[in-house]
Amino acid sequence: MAHDVLRVVYGKTSVAALAAMRDWVKATCKTSGLSKQKDMVNAWWDEWESWLQQVEKEEAEMKARVVMDRLADVVQGVLLIADAESDGDEIAIEVLNAWLSTRRAGVRRSDDGASGGSWRDESARNLRAVYGVETPVGRQAKL
Repeated sequence: MAHDVLRVVYGKTSVAALAAMRDWVKATCKTSGLSKQKDMVNAWWDEWESWLQQVEKEEAEMKARVVMDRLADVVQGVLLIADAESDGDEIAIEVLNAWLSTRRAGVRRSDDGASGGSWRDESARNLRAVYGVETPVGRQAKL
């Protein structure tokens, strides 16, 4: 599923797809009320989109799950904001706030794994863990 997200991000319709997402996020986050929550989700979108524009496609592929998870956080945040605003229900606002407090959205260059290093180093560590020290370039696991 994570690679499906990347196919959209880097595919033929990427400009239109990202523009539609951007418009949806910005439209939801520009209305009045819940400004702290909207600023947070809007910042996640900006950081996610900016990161994707700055990295090599190979790095995004290596971090496909992170890319997908961060986009999912943005989408969930927008949906919870829309729900909380739809009728002003205090419980929906509490659900939104509780959910936001558990999130760490926004893809960061520091998402290189627990041991740090570059994404290439992390990829090499992952390949060594799966295939051993002598890993042929381009080899993929068969699941």
